[in-house]
Amino acid sequence: MLIEAEWNERKGTLELKMAEYIGDVLVENLLSQKDGGNGFTAGRTMRKVASIPTSVFREWQVEFEKIGGKTQLNWSDDWRKFRDKKLADHPEYRSVDKMLHVGPADGHIIIK
Repeated sequence: MLIEAEWNERKGTLELKMAEYIGDVLVENLLSQKDGGNGFTAGRTMRKVASIPTSVFREWQVEFEKIGGKTQLNWSDDWRKFRDKKLADHPEYRSVDKMLHVGPADGHIIIK
């Protein structure tokens, strides 16, 4: 992360500008999307679905708060919906090709 500081004579304030190189994250996500493991660990106990750079995640948080996302007591469901929409709009941050894979038996009850 690159941080640049500049003194603003007119305002009498120190202005900080931050930049982050996210190319490595995007390449890693693209390679992970092509992997056949679909984001699951070897034991299939966890699934990594995204790798979001810190600067992008912070922008999403600020946007969520500006639209009133944290005004209610239990805002986690709203955050999950907001985050999932952002990942749908920006697939370059996903580490899987699809968030949800629908199989042939999904939505059906199979009795054997």
